Amino acid sequence: MDNDNITQQILTGILGQAPVLFVSILGLASAFWFWRKAPGAALWCVAALILALVSSALSVCSWVSNNSFGNYVTVPLVRAVAYALLVIGVFAGREHSGASQQTPPQTLWQPVVELFRSRPWLKSLFRTAFICTFLLAFLGSTVATFLKPETFSGTARVRLRMSPPNDGDADSDNDVVEVLDPRQIRTECEAIQSDAILGKVVEARNLNERWGAKFRGGERLTTAESMQILRSSIFIQPVRHSYIIQIRAYSDQAEEAADLANELAARYCDYAGERRKELSRGTVKVQTGLAEFMDRAMPDVRPVRLNKTLEVVLGIGNAIWLGLLVGAVVVWISIRFEKKHSRPRAASADDEPEEGWVTAQNNLGAVLRDQARRSDGVEALRLLDEAAAAYRAVLEAGIRERFPRGWAMAQNNLGVLLRDRAEWSEPSAAVNLLHAAIAAHRAALEVYTREQFRHQWRTTQNNLGVALRDLAKRSQGSKAARLLNEAVAASRAAMQP
Repeated sequence: MDNDNITQQILTGILGQAPVLFVSILGLASAFWFWRKAPGAALWCVAALILALVSSALSVCSWVSNNSFGNYVTVPLVRAVAYALLVIGVFAGREHSGASQQTPPQTLWQPVVELFRSRPWLKSLFRTAFICTFLLAFLGSTVATFLKPETFSGTARVRLRMSPPNDGDADSDNDVVEVLDPRQIRTECEAIQSDAILGKVVEARNLNERWGAKFRGGERLTTAESMQILRSSIFIQPVRHSYIIQIRAYSDQAEEAADLANELAARYCDYAGERRKELSRGTVKVQTGLAEFMDRAMPDVRPVRLNKTLEVVLGIGNAIWLGLLVGAVVVWISIRFEKKHSRPRAASADDEPEEGWVTAQNNLGAVLRDQARRSDGVEALRLLDEAAAAYRAVLEAGIRERFPRGWAMAQNNLGVLLRDRAEWSEPSAAVNLLHAAIAAHRAALEVYTREQFRHQWRTTQNNLGVALRDLAKRSQGSKAARLLNEAVAASRAAMQP
């Protein structure tokens, strides 16, 4: 495929994606315009529209490179993710329907972040699934790319001329005119692909024997089979606003592609000349045509299909999206499995030692935290870390359904401890610790409901408000204002009778 044809295909692809490009750019401008008013929704919309632009670029690249996997898998997958992000952006910042009036509003991305923060093992699971899927998909696509045969093309060109009815010598060119009917040009293009011409090419190049050895292990092909293969390997195209027809042949060998194009052009020129002679001898005079062999096909230096660099890049994109999809599915299955196998069971005598262990771990963490408050420097940090380990031991024991109060107590105590630990940490680490503290308090509120555990619910709401206030102090702009509003809501909830 020559550079002009590649450029034409790229321009055609861009024109085909023009509506998507226009809407995406307009949407990006609108998202940035409303960024201050609704930063959460604007962020989701920006991500979705950027993915829409990426999908348009992938669509053009897949079409130019004739990559069916990109056209039918990667592009629809990217666009599906973009549409999902747009839906999330529509509802970002709204309150959850099941939340109580005392619970501060959350955007949809906060539960996802808090889910990963409250269950650190999910990060490792997602990372492992993503890396394994990415490596398998990338290596598979790379190996398939280098195993695929390359395709070369050869392009020959003929010039078409028409002559009016005449009584003179059929070989005379004096009466040749340059006025061509477009329908006649299309008829000539179809004539090039007719059995009469393709059969002569098959016979002249002995394609029955050559392609039999190539495609059927030495068994000779029939002429009809060879013509079918040849017809699928050629592309006939008239050049616009001219009298020229391009004859392009494809093969996995550059020499064979050029040879087929030249032979097909030569046979068509002979066919056109013979047909003109036969028609000129008849009693009924009709317009006949001449075909001149203009340009011979030369073997390509580089293949026109299977651009390995582009295929590898598309393979990376495919591997990334497959990895994200598989990772999300694995996380979802793991959460469902955890909920299914952690159902409450009837209490037994064996539960008493385990319940006592939960209480002892919470008490141990409280004692270590009190000791840390009376210590300084490295010793205080060591005691805080030991207290955190005691609380996390309870949370990692999988006893939420059996001992929900002990589990919620550990979550609340861990949140208070992480808030104390943030005071001893660097600014960036302190922000992460405060986020984890907020996630721990909110997890405790899933058990400490206002109806069942009113005192613990008020205490946890108050701790949540303090953690939100501390995080607001370390934030700026609209984020700080949002955190302060959430802190006020939590504090007011704690004061409810």
